[in-house]
Amino acid sequence: RSGRVVAPSKPLPKIQWESAAVVKKADSPDSNTTTTSITLSVMDNAASSKKPVMIFFTMNSKCRTGVNCINMEKMVLGSPGVVKVASKFHAVKIDAKALSKEDLKALAKKYKVRSLPVVIFVSYNDKKLYATAKTSGKRMVAIMNAIIKKNARIAKKEAKAAKKSNAS
Repeated sequence: RSGRVVAPSKPLPKIQWESAAVVKKADSPDSNTTTTSITLSVMDNAASSKKPVMIFFTMNSKCRTGVNCINMEKMVLGSPGVVKVASKFHAVKIDAKALSKEDLKALAKKYKVRSLPVVIFVSYNDKKLYATAKTSGKRMVAIMNAIIKKNARIAKKEAKAAKKSNAS
């Protein structure tokens, strides 16, 4: 019997990835010079729910980077602890190959993506909080729990400021 691998009786849970489109918004429409900012459609949901966002930048291809992306998704993001904590996030998977070069470049610049695969964590108000590329499932759970706490502090601080400005 030793050395025999037994398959689980039911499939392991997976992260429920939300869809997210790239959204381009004109900044300061009343000024003479219009600049465009880029964001993800999921940020509207995050703003209303006050949940942080986990963005998995990947490249699903057969190149070396693709292998790393697949390993990260299966071994780290597929671990039961990560899947459980991920339910407290808006989780989005972005395939770099599916984006236009312009959109990929703009998102990479905004979130400071230097290599793939990478998981970027942002607050509900689209502020980058943390990025991680090579980690274990256990370490990812610790990072995610810290992000949840940090996001809650940001929400509390903003609510306090809003309450203060409404009082005046």
